[in-house]
Amino acid sequence: MKAPGLPLLAAAMTLWHVGQACTPIRNSTVISFNSTKQALFKNGVVTIPLVIDLIYTYKVCNEVYHSSVLAGMFRSAGTPAQSRNYETKSRQERAFPLLIAGAVATSSSVATLATMLWAKLKYAELNGEIEKLRQDLGKRTSYLEKLTIENKEANIKNYIAIRRDLRQITTLVSENLCKVQNYTRIILLESQMLNEFDETMAALRTKTLSAKLLPPSQLHAFIDNSPPLHNTLYTQAPYLLYLLAEVSFDLEEIKMSDGSILRGVISVPLIVRNEKINTEIAAKRYGDTIKVFRPVQVAQKSLRSVEHCDEQPDFFVCTEADLTFMRYL
Repeated sequence: MKAPGLPLLAAAMTLWHVGQACTPIRNSTVISFNSTKQALFKNGVVTIPLVIDLIYTYKVCNEVYHSSVLAGMFRSAGTPAQSRNYETKSRQERAFPLLIAGAVATSSSVATLATMLWAKLKYAELNGEIEKLRQDLGKRTSYLEKLTIENKEANIKNYIAIRRDLRQITTLVSENLCKVQNYTRIILLESQMLNEFDETMAALRTKTLSAKLLPPSQLHAFIDNSPPLHNTLYTQAPYLLYLLAEVSFDLEEIKMSDGSILRGVISVPLIVRNEKINTEIAAKRYGDTIKVFRPVQVAQKSLRSVEHCDEQPDFFVCTEADLTFMRYL
């Protein structure tokens, strides 16, 4: 026996499915908002040779050095200058014992004079002793003056010799300091070169053109030397090369050669023009919800869709075949 409610339930479900499938989507709306994106239209791809010289030459204190990035080697020419020890003697050391001897002799004479006074010697004898002391002191004074003159002459000669030695030491220190400073600078550059080599290997895996491979200061020269890029947007915005270009290298050539040159190619899409994006989205409102049917559109060309283009953070890269005319559902 059939359940009386089943045919009615089946009929109700059929009507619900038919109604849902056949209900037209009407009153579609367009939602507009601001955006900084733009569409870049490309017309083919051009391949440009890329050659990177991996041998760096330095001139340090009139000496030439070579460095290989691939091998990570650093060669230096010449031997470090040998250090010299200079030793000088004070000429006063020769006069110092004589001065002490003179002081001892003078003290001895004073002691003799005191003894004679204590013995109450005659004034004439005492005066004679004083005269002897004066003569002896005069001789000693003359000797000290002569010694002082000799000491001054010796000091002048020593001063000239010391100045000559100091000049040699200063020159030697200056040369060594120049080399040490440049050696330190080269070691830092060597570490950066190894980083550049690592970035080159990373570019080989990701196929991205980095500023290490093509420095920003060489972008305009690269475009000027590449005739296919003259009538493209790269002349106005060279930085697009970093965003759109791809690179590839031949590692087998590096293995077979001495590693002094890295050969590769840059694949650059020919961007012929750009157009602003009209940020309009086709949508249908269902009560409190909105169903979006199409993404951002290109306004200048009859609202063609960019959904098949290559989307970047700030732009779309499109070909004419990528663009499809927008259809409102």
